[in-house]
Amino acid sequence: MSKLHVQTRARFVAIVLILVYAADAQSLLAQEAKAPQIPSPVNELLTTRDGAQVSLTYYASNEGKNASVLVLCHSDKLGRVFWDKTGIAKRLQARGFAVAAVDFRGFGENKDKEGQNPTMTKALALFIARNDMDAVKAFLMEQHHAQKLNIRKLGIVAPGFSASLACEFAAYDWQKVPFDDDATLAGRTPRGQDVQAISFLSPEDNPGLPGAPSLRALRRLGLAFQVFVGTENRTAVRNSSSYLASIGVSRRKDDEPDPRVDYRPIKSKAQGLELFLNKNAKVEQLITAFMEINLKEAKIQWIPRKSRLVEDN
Repeated sequence: MSKLHVQTRARFVAIVLILVYAADAQSLLAQEAKAPQIPSPVNELLTTRDGAQVSLTYYASNEGKNASVLVLCHSDKLGRVFWDKTGIAKRLQARGFAVAAVDFRGFGENKDKEGQNPTMTKALALFIARNDMDAVKAFLMEQHHAQKLNIRKLGIVAPGFSASLACEFAAYDWQKVPFDDDATLAGRTPRGQDVQAISFLSPEDNPGLPGAPSLRALRRLGLAFQVFVGTENRTAVRNSSSYLASIGVSRRKDDEPDPRVDYRPIKSKAQGLELFLNKNAKVEQLITAFMEINLKEAKIQWIPRKSRLVEDN
C-alpha cells in the first residue's frame, strides 16, 4: 500500500470520526435542551396570621406535581443561609425535591435590631409551629394548586430546637378537619395530614418545650422518623433520648432495620447542622436516601386540595 494511499485513508477515517463525534454532540445538546431546567432559587417574605415575618428561600422542582417537598429548618445559631452556602438545598433540588429553607420569626434574617435571637420557650414554639410553619405550608399549598409539587409528600429536616417545632406542626397539621364536601369522611378533601417524614439532627428536649409527647402520636399515625446525634456529647445524647423512646428505637432489632425508624448515632462532639460537616458521617446522603424512600417512593397521588363546594360555586 502506497504512502499516499495510507495518508488518504487516515484522513478519511479522521473525517468519519469527526462527523460521528459532531452528530453525537448535537444529539447530546438536543437532549439537554429538551431536559427540564432546574429553576433558580427565589427569596420570599411571608407574613403570618399575627403579622410576623418569615423569610424563605424556595428551590422549585422540575418534576411538576409529582415532586416531593422538603422544609429545611434553622438552628439557634445558623439561619437558612446554611442550606445555601453548603449547597445542600441545591443538591436536594437537583434530586427532584421542591425545597423551602426557612428563617422563622426573630431568627436568621428576621433578627431584631440588636441581632439577638429570642429565647425559645414553649409558648414561642407553639406560636411558630401554628403560625410560621402554617404560613410556609400556605405558600407550598399555592405551588400544589399550580401543580408544581405534591404537598401530600411533605418532609421536614429539623436541627436542634426546631425538632420541637416540627413535631408540633406535624401534630397540628394532622389534626386539621377535612372539608365537609362529601357525604363520607373518606371522600372529603383533606386540609392537612401532609407531613410524612421528619429528620431530626440532635433534637433538643429542654424542660417546657413541646415535642416528644406529640411524637408518640405521630408515630402511631405511621410517620417516618430519622434521628442523628453526636454521641461524644452526653447532654445531646440525653436530650435525644425521649425522642428515641417515642419512636421506639429501643425496641428496634438491629437485624431487622426499619426504613421508617432510622437512628444514626455519630461518634462526634458536633451537633445539629454541624453534623453535616463530618464527611465520614455522610449525613446529607443518609437524609436524602431516607426522604427518597419515604417521600418520593411513597404511593401518594396528587389530588386537588380545594373544597369541591367552593369550586362548585
